[in-house]
Amino acid sequence: MTIKEICIASGLTKKAIAYYEQKGLIHPGVQENGYREYGLEDLSLLRQIACLRLYGLTVPQIGQILQSEDKAAAIAALLPQQQEKLQQQKKRLESLCRLAETYDLTKAEQERKTLEADQTIQQKLRMAFPGGYGDYMCFHFGRYLGEPLDTPEKEEAYAKILSFLDDLCLDGIDPELERYLTQTMEEMPKQAWKGMDASVQEAVVDPEGYLEKHGENLRDYLQFTQTNAFQDSPAAKMKVLLQQLMDNSGYYTVFLPNLRVISKSYRDYSDQLERANDLFLQWMEEHGVSGGKTGEGESV
Repeated sequence: MTIKEICIASGLTKKAIAYYEQKGLIHPGVQENGYREYGLEDLSLLRQIACLRLYGLTVPQIGQILQSEDKAAAIAALLPQQQEKLQQQKKRLESLCRLAETYDLTKAEQERKTLEADQTIQQKLRMAFPGGYGDYMCFHFGRYLGEPLDTPEKEEAYAKILSFLDDLCLDGIDPELERYLTQTMEEMPKQAWKGMDASVQEAVVDPEGYLEKHGENLRDYLQFTQTNAFQDSPAAKMKVLLQQLMDNSGYYTVFLPNLRVISKSYRDYSDQLERANDLFLQWMEEHGVSGGKTGEGESV
């Protein structure tokens, strides 16, 4: 089937199908002329994806289901998480309805505290920092912020993170570089940011496999970063500026240590990151190239 035919058969748009292919949920054939060729298996997968998306499941969750040999069991494993999400939404709606009836702010404030206690760390951060700043933090660290603040130690660590982020001073950035960064953030599609993020995750989780697969491109890139063309570019200047900001702001001494306290998933990732950094440094020494470590806020 052509892209037009698969769109009609599945009821999905071309962009949606391309997105699911990019995420590895479908694997259509490619003809000699470069056009995609979709088969019955692709159609079956797309129909399953469309159905599961309608039920509110995320693309990563759908990927887990499709890869599972027992799809019913995979869905059952996700039910508690979905039920908890719906219960929180129901509580918020009920509180909003009561506020619409009486606008009793005293009672609403009491209910707000109860609702906040049920929020994940990510939800709390979005409330604390509405707008692009909070969106960026949740996007970059969101995978580690799905846990609750369920101990006094976590509450204390979260308060330190909140204070750090709120007091983080971004003054002094060169206006030209600031415009460059803003333009880059606005113009680069979100999928591109996600692709870069996924690449870093791949490098951290399986550094040996990443080097085997991307080693040649990585070596070329690291060699390019040593050229005058790159060193004089806005990207290089911004990289230095951001590194200085992280070095001097408390990013390494306040933010990351406290993130380890509130998030077990980040602690696990951080341990993997240390191992990956050691392997990358060894690989760079063996190949006679120089560059930087990979990690949160850094990239090779």
